[in-house]
Amino acid sequence: DIDQPRLGMPEHDWELCCRETQQIVHASAHVNHIEGYSTFRQSTQGMKEIVRLACSHRLKLIQFISSITGCILKRGEEFSVFEKEAFVEEGEHVWGGYGQSKWVQETFLRRAHAHGVPFVIYRFGELSGATQTGLGQTDDMLHRLLQMRLAVGCREKISSDVLDMLPVDFA
Repeated sequence: DIDQPRLGMPEHDWELCCRETQQIVHASAHVNHIEGYSTFRQSTQGMKEIVRLACSHRLKLIQFISSITGCILKRGEEFSVFEKEAFVEEGEHVWGGYGQSKWVQETFLRRAHAHGVPFVIYRFGELSGATQTGLGQTDDMLHRLLQMRLAVGCREKISSDVLDMLPVDFA
């Protein structure tokens, strides 16, 4: 449980993970593109527990599934996407509570890296269903929009926009 001390594990299990784990894949997220940062603050504390685990007994690689929203910036009324998918230095410009929470967690990783903790950040945009089964998330904003368009009979192409999605099994 990302919201709990020791990730919700009993002391014995935590110690076992500290000794035996070689790497950590962190993909836990509460996704909401409307709420402010305060909604996500507790989940950023979970990254501190992951870093603590990664530093215990021996260093462990942290693989963090972040989000491209950690690179969406707002200055005044202008929005932009930080093009390089590198770390955004000016966190005060990261837009939205969800994006800000990803930025804070990435900041924790950078600080841990200064003490030797290895990490990799993956920033995915939209994920689609698996290539073989089609199974995937269907309870998000994009899928709800598509379901709404189908329900009202809006099936024609209305723009030349491209929807860039990555199959979840590739991710």
